[in-house]
Amino acid sequence: MKNKIFLLDAIILMCCPMVYGCSSSDSETDSSSSSNSSSSSSSWDKTINEVYDLALDEDTYPFADEVYINVSDEKKLVDYTVIVANDTTSEEAVQYASDLITMFNDVASNSDDSITKSSDGNYGSLFDEYDVLMTIATEESVLNEKDWLVCQTIKAGEHTPIEAGGFSEDEE
Repeated sequence: MKNKIFLLDAIILMCCPMVYGCSSSDSETDSSSSSNSSSSSSSWDKTINEVYDLALDEDTYPFADEVYINVSDEKKLVDYTVIVANDTTSEEAVQYASDLITMFNDVASNSDDSITKSSDGNYGSLFDEYDVLMTIATEESVLNEKDWLVCQTIKAGEHTPIEAGGFSEDEE
C-alpha cells in the first residue's frame, strides 16, 4: 500500500507543476482513495467519496487501482490522478477517464440542482466552469510520463473527447 501511495505522489508531483503549478497556499480540496481526508468541511468531499465508491467498483472497473481527485475552486480545476493495472489497455483508460469526468459531474448534480447532468458529447455543466486535468498511468509507467495512458487537460466549456497518450514535451 505504501508503494502505491508513493507512486501516486510521484504522478502528482510530476504532472501538477507542468500543467498548472501547485502551491501549498492554494485553498484546495484534497482527497484520495488511499487515505482519509482531513478536509471534512469541504463542499466537495461528499461528491468525491461517492465517486470513489463508483470508480473503484471491482465489477465495473476491475483494472482500477487508485484514484485521486483534487478540486480547486480557486483555479476552477478538477484534477484526476489514477493508477490502473499494468495490463490496462489505452481504450479502457480513455473510456475510464470519460466515465470519471461524467461520473463526478452527475454525482455533484444530485446535490446541486444548478448542475445539469452529462449527455452524449457533453461532460455536464460543472465542466462549463471547471477545467479538467486527467492523468492515468499503470504502476509500471508512473515514473515515465511519456508512457502514461492518458494525460490531458480539458478547458472549461470545451468537452473535448479524451485521447490516449502520455505527456509530451510540447505540452509544457
